[in-house]
Amino acid sequence: MTEHVVQLRRHVRDACGSDDRSKERRRRRNRGKKEKMEEEVGRQWAMVVGRVRSQLLLRALSCIQIASKLLCRPSAVVSIDAIEEVLRKAGLRFGRTSIRKSELRVLDALGHHSTLPTPVVYLESLLEILGHNDQRVNLRALYHVSLQVLDLFYLHRNRVYAELMDRAMEGIRKRHLESEDERHSMSSSGFLPVTNDLMFASTAVISCAAYLLDHLTYCNVTRQLQSITQIPYDEIMDFTIVLARTALDPEVPR
Repeated sequence: MTEHVVQLRRHVRDACGSDDRSKERRRRRNRGKKEKMEEEVGRQWAMVVGRVRSQLLLRALSCIQIASKLLCRPSAVVSIDAIEEVLRKAGLRFGRTSIRKSELRVLDALGHHSTLPTPVVYLESLLEILGHNDQRVNLRALYHVSLQVLDLFYLHRNRVYAELMDRAMEGIRKRHLESEDERHSMSSSGFLPVTNDLMFASTAVISCAAYLLDHLTYCNVTRQLQSITQIPYDEIMDFTIVLARTALDPEVPR
């Protein structure tokens, strides 16, 4: 019996050892497959990196080309010929078809959302129309000051809108027309359409900039802005006054 038990123990040990050796062989095979897979992945990735490196300048130029098309002036658009010339000087050879495809790839990567609504888009568009309608307007100076007013507006956005809401409430009380609907429109939630109206903000910024440049003639600019945007003149003036007070207040940090 003792010998039988010894034999059984030896059998179990040998079987386990055989299983361990089998597992070890499988591990070695799997390790070999994994190493080959990693080598293949590394080789494929190196090829991808190489393609990206060779196309980097092309993609950057496509971004510039798309941005140029978003400008109002057709003369500012970067042409395919110009891109082809830059690539040639850089020692890269891409045909016109490749340049067009690169532009589409960039747009696809952006989900074709190439513009984000910002006041600058509205501001520049309004100034373009304003300059077209009235050649006497000094667009260069007005644009420069408008950008400064826009910066100040965003630095003190909460203060500006709070004061604008107070002015609106005061106007309602003076007219004795404070109905339930008007009270809601002047509440924080009801005022959201005003705070999210980028056209309104841009119009007031330009009007304020015109006032800061020449307070004697700015009303002409404001009237033209009212005609362009169809925003009531009194509302533009209210916003303009709030912005001008903020810009001229010596206690407001710059």
